[in-house]
This record gives sequence, structure tokens and C-alpha cells, in this order.
Amino acid sequence: MALTLSTLAIGKFDLIDSIGGGPLVAFLLITIFIKSAMISEYFMGLKVVRWRWRMIPLIYLIIVCGLIWIAYNRA
Repeated sequence: MALTLSTLAIGKFDLIDSIGGGPLVAFLLITIFIKSAMISEYFMGLKVVRWRWRMIPLIYLIIVCGLIWIAYNRA
């Protein structure tokens, strides 16, 4: 809940522009990664399967978060 409330506060109060984008975007991407990993392990039932099946969504998340970070830094 704390991760969701922190991302809501950043968006609601427009903190990216007032504080500075780099650290907050990194925080948001880490938050998204943690929340998505939790969803894939618990709600998709991947916590009880072999490690290689758990790696598929994690690799996808690493690629997507990395591309978002690259796109943000180039803008």
C-alpha cells in the first residue's frame, strides 16, 4: 500500500517537476518493478514453479523499465 500511495502522491502533487525528475523517476521505476514482481509471483502463481518460468516476467520488467529509463534520460 505504501508503494501505491507514494506513486499517487508523486503524480497528484506534480513532484517530478518541482523536486527534479531523475531520482523520482528512478524511484517510480523501482516501485513499478517491485509491485509487478509481486503480482507475477503471487497472483499469477509463479512462486511455486521453477526459477526459469519466474524469470520470464522479470526479464520483461527489466527490459521495459530499462527502456523507459533510457527514453526519459534522452528527452
